[in-house]
Amino acid sequence: RSALLFDCATRNIVRRFGGGTNPGSPVHSAPLTDLALGPDGRYLYTSSLDSTVRVWDVPTNSCVDWMAFDSPPVSIAPGPTGEFLATAHGDKIGIRLWCDRSFFGTVHLDGSRPPAVPYRMDEPRPLSEGGDEGGGGFASSA
Repeated sequence: RSALLFDCATRNIVRRFGGGTNPGSPVHSAPLTDLALGPDGRYLYTSSLDSTVRVWDVPTNSCVDWMAFDSPPVSIAPGPTGEFLATAHGDKIGIRLWCDRSFFGTVHLDGSRPPAVPYRMDEPRPLSEGGDEGGGGFASSA
């Protein structure tokens, strides 16, 4: 439910992300499935069986983004520039790529306004999954 950043040289815990000593600190409500550091080491990404991904600012130890999915992400990987996040979900086939909204809008990194609710991610249904009427999974023009 929380992630620890450990300093191997001093053998001390440097940061606890989620459920730390601060009352009201954001925390995943289920066990973690994966974690990853961003390319520059500033952000820590954690995914959980509660079907959410949290983005933590390492220097300030604050949650700067919180995303909810229809199914739990079991694996996450930030892109080499930090602009994209790849997720894999246990009950879905394939990898989903998400664009970081901070490249296009204001995000507060000082911890003054942590996210109160997760941002709901829209997961489009591929045309190849069943349920399409008469088109065999492909879009058709009439």
